[in-house]
Amino acid sequence: MSNRQDADSSGHRAGPWWWIRHLKSTDSTQDQIFRMTKALIQPPGGTVVVADKQTKGRGREGRSWLSPVGGLYCSVLLRDEDLLARAGQDRARADRLAATLPLVAGLAVADVVESFGAKAEIKWPNDVMILERKLAGILCERKTDAKGETFTAVGIGMNLVKSPLETAAYLEEIVPALQRPITRDNILRRFLDSFAARLDRSDTAAEVDKRLYGRGRTARHEEKKVVIRGVSPQGALLVNTEQGVTEIISGEIIID
Repeated sequence: MSNRQDADSSGHRAGPWWWIRHLKSTDSTQDQIFRMTKALIQPPGGTVVVADKQTKGRGREGRSWLSPVGGLYCSVLLRDEDLLARAGQDRARADRLAATLPLVAGLAVADVVESFGAKAEIKWPNDVMILERKLAGILCERKTDAKGETFTAVGIGMNLVKSPLETAAYLEEIVPALQRPITRDNILRRFLDSFAARLDRSDTAAEVDKRLYGRGRTARHEEKKVVIRGVSPQGALLVNTEQGVTEIISGEIIID
């Protein structure tokens, strides 16, 4: 790559599947993945871009994600052929896996939290909560590469140490003192190990339902008031409305 922000990058293999590329700084690890897939030589599925900081980090709906040094900011490239292989060449199962990638990544983050003996909850569809505050956000974007093949970039932003944003949670506040200080590379390894394992499981919806944040609480979806009920077997959010139980498959949920 000729992009100037790649001048300080390095790559190494981590485990049997991941290829990690490290940047000291980039605008967005998601955008870095997109640039790589426009090159003549395509990056393989399992490529991970991780940056010390992002200057234009973003979340869903185009919102900015504050990304100072000290957090985990990475994006994982998953090609459709990778998902098909993990689904045993079952196309329908691969499509379901692609649709639930934000939940799978959220569970992997929750696994990291739970490895320290703490409780994590998942705010459907893409946030991980601890102590009633947001610890991490997931952003999944599907694109087409230079060869016309479809892939998904799975972006993760996780606060590891105290953030300038006072309302944000951070991992170090729930890590036992004897296991501090935590390191970004250790947390990344834990996340990738769990993410790989979670991609091979078929219980994503049930696992999210067990950790669902806001169950029983009133929320708003597209200006309509709903009550959060649970997660369907397909990974949709189940809510109570004036018309009865409804499935929500997309959109933002604002919990009162």
